[in-house]
Amino acid sequence: MKYTSSIEGVGSGLPTLVTSRFQLRPLAYRDEDFYVSVYTDEALMRFVGQPMTPTSAADAFRAFLKSNARGDLRRACCWMIEQPGDDAAIGLLALIPHSDAAEIGVMVSGAWQGRKVAQETIGFLSAFLLRHSDWTRTFSRHVRDNEAGAGVMRRLGFSEMRDVPGGIAFRGWEMTRAAWRERDGIAGQEVA
Repeated sequence: MKYTSSIEGVGSGLPTLVTSRFQLRPLAYRDEDFYVSVYTDEALMRFVGQPMTPTSAADAFRAFLKSNARGDLRRACCWMIEQPGDDAAIGLLALIPHSDAAEIGVMVSGAWQGRKVAQETIGFLSAFLLRHSDWTRTFSRHVRDNEAGAGVMRRLGFSEMRDVPGGIAFRGWEMTRAAWRERDGIAGQEVA
């Protein structure tokens, strides 16, 4: 599956990104209630880990706002997932830096579950990072019993990882720049 990127508002801070169906808008102050509701919801968090307390979720939200303002894809970043022209929240898409890879995580609201939001946004952000940043590997992870998440990652062409941050409770899936180029038929081409 190929994804092209559209970038709007490049300057200070993170850009707004546009996929075929969604607008990925950098997290803003007005998004705090949604962010906290997602990360404290037991049903939504069941395939990710333990729900956060409202205080820790609010702290994480403020940390993302501060990091987003830098506009540096080597730091933690978070975008709201919306449909263009409609600011109703669909979900959250995050980039978490590790020493050797960019972790991509997505949280999708209950109303949008099963509508390929994670597949489109993880695939898009992975391709965007491998094309427009110096990351050479992206990965995503989920709790071991999340078979739907495993299916998403397989459909995207990610390979299962042996060593996953967080230990054996998680399954991890990675995409290297070389595998991405091969998958998208651009192996051997110079990528800007």
